[in-house]
Amino acid sequence: MNDDMEELVEKLIYLVPTLEKRVIKSLDIGLKSNVSPLQYRALFILNDEGILSMSELSKKMFVSKQQVTMVIDKLIKLELVERILNKDDRRIINVKISDNGIKAIISFKDEIMKGIKPRLSLLSEEDFNKFLVSLNCIYNITEKLI
Repeated sequence: MNDDMEELVEKLIYLVPTLEKRVIKSLDIGLKSNVSPLQYRALFILNDEGILSMSELSKKMFVSKQQVTMVIDKLIKLELVERILNKDDRRIINVKISDNGIKAIISFKDEIMKGIKPRLSLLSEEDFNKFLVSLNCIYNITEKLI
């Protein structure tokens, strides 16, 4: 079990950089816009979660509150996110994705689809199906880790 655990951890360490290098970065996604990958991550989280406090968003993004503040300030300037005052506690600042932010996510997903589909079409049908099953399995298992 211990050897298996070490192998699993080692493969996890290399999985994200490998996917990023071979799939995501090669697409030049986001270079056409003023939005960084971290800002897109905030948009995706806000789109999924709805209204969040800055602290909640910080935890979900696994970054500091100061970093989230910079990310949100930029997204507000771009009119992709809106600040909402908390009626019960004025010290708490909530944020939500704006209509423009939702449009940006849709556009970003379309860019990803256009960029990744040709790469995936290079796979054999067998490899494609294995990849799909594997990703579903990884997704389902990682959901249990949180």
